[in-house]
Amino acid sequence: MRLTSKSTLDGIKTGYLPRKLTSIDNPEPLVGARPPTPLSLYRNNKKLNVTDISTKYCELLDFYDLRSGKKVETAAMAAGTVVHLALEKEAEKHLVKVTLPDTLKLSREEEMAKKFLDLIARLNAMLAGHAVREFYTFGLVDDCLITGYIDELGRGPDNSLIISDTKSRVKGTLPPVSQRLSAYHQLLVYHKLLLSMLHDSELAQSLPRLYEAFEVDPNRPFSNEFVIALENKYSSLSLIESRLRELLHKVAFKLNVSDEIQVSYRRSTGTNAGALIDTCRYIYDEQAFQELKEFSLQFWRGERDAIGVDPAERNKCRTCQWFDRCEWRATMDAAML
Repeated sequence: MRLTSKSTLDGIKTGYLPRKLTSIDNPEPLVGARPPTPLSLYRNNKKLNVTDISTKYCELLDFYDLRSGKKVETAAMAAGTVVHLALEKEAEKHLVKVTLPDTLKLSREEEMAKKFLDLIARLNAMLAGHAVREFYTFGLVDDCLITGYIDELGRGPDNSLIISDTKSRVKGTLPPVSQRLSAYHQLLVYHKLLLSMLHDSELAQSLPRLYEAFEVDPNRPFSNEFVIALENKYSSLSLIESRLRELLHKVAFKLNVSDEIQVSYRRSTGTNAGALIDTCRYIYDEQAFQELKEFSLQFWRGERDAIGVDPAERNKCRTCQWFDRCEWRATMDAAML
């Protein structure tokens, strides 16, 4: 993997390389019934999000959020949402989208149809040479369904697609290595999922699992109101799926997914909110993805505990809502005495 702050991958100015993921030894075999896994407790054994299998500076923070059933939105997160919405609005100028009445109550099948129709609009824009944002993606990783939204699919040379993410920052500097590493890992997963969607046989395996996870019957007829809103073009999800498959196949034939992946960091507050701080460019690494996948899924399968913040970044604990109840932090504090 390589990182540079310039607009080209040539002339790399830094030797930054993310650390290898720490290998976790296999635990001793359990006697009797196995306890519930985080996947079964918090994701109902159905699906994970891309952020679920990306590294974090503190896994315990997310674990405590899972246990509590709620995640507190910070002011920085809210400001970042504003930046993303502005970028998305600009990209949507090239989309021909289906507009549904706000009063229309959608079934599960119709909610999935809306996702697919948004995908179809983006695939058409991509084939017309445009960049798109908020591209819904899904696929199987070690027989586990993973879903997420690619922040941006830009266009590179030779009909290539470049996967990009945008991160917002209050400070006008790049984040610490741990946060850059997490962003890089998210891009690895998005790259793998996009390739999976563009591969006919892999798509054929993941679609039934997607329907199962969302409790969707693709052959169930849409309501009359929904069919009318779609101008009588589709009467069931299976028909929209056919169109989606056709366009994915066309994209796979005409375009190629670049191994270059990138993260843009932008200011989230102040008079220059949205201004570009820097762009980090990387090269997709299959071995790094395999290490990430194994490391992350070990937690969700109950094969290891969540890992807390590195002692070098323990200052972040001061703003954590779980400060008073975190055993990891207490252990670090005791070790400092």
